[in-house]
Amino acid sequence: MAPRAKNLLHAMALYRRQRAFAPAPLRPTFLVDIMIADGSELTARLRAEGLAPEEVILKYCWPRYAPPLGSGLRAKGKSESLVVQFERLIAMHRVAPARFPMPVARVKSTDGEFAGYILEYVQGETLRTLISTGRLKEASRQLDIVETTLAKLHAKGMPHGDVNASNIIVGDDGRTVLIDPVANPGPGTRLQDEICIGTIRRQIDEHEDQQLVL
Repeated sequence: MAPRAKNLLHAMALYRRQRAFAPAPLRPTFLVDIMIADGSELTARLRAEGLAPEEVILKYCWPRYAPPLGSGLRAKGKSESLVVQFERLIAMHRVAPARFPMPVARVKSTDGEFAGYILEYVQGETLRTLISTGRLKEASRQLDIVETTLAKLHAKGMPHGDVNASNIIVGDDGRTVLIDPVANPGPGTRLQDEICIGTIRRQIDEHEDQQLVL
């Protein structure tokens, strides 16, 4: 059992140390619980600890906590199923070449309802940056990794739903990270994933053609 952190900043530092020496847990290990009354209180708590909202990735299961702090896993009346869905996505890091950000804190509302997660901040470059700066071979390799990961997710009935060049990050550790999966994906979400992969490949091909012309 991981030691409990005293605050979010401590939790993030502790998580980074643990991740450096051991693989991420199969299920989330929460280092700290944060109790809040509303989204503005969470913003104040983050700033009090020296963090800005954009320095952490926020995932919520309650609509009233979503804007402007984060979006994604939220659907009224379906919080529990979405929590399970998200934990299944996190667990896929053991069998898929790309991974998802890991939670460092669990956020709960003061009325006892579950609100969501605070996830690790992934330092790195987006696939969009790789394409726009002409690093097309690396962009194509990263897209291959994402496509393999999506195939494994689809086999488990877990489409992503918002695949785009900004939601694919190459971390400073070299690992490919998929962020911002959609909440409660519908029956057409898998096809949407495949269409988005094709769109990104065309973007890479167009940039390759431009380089040949130049």
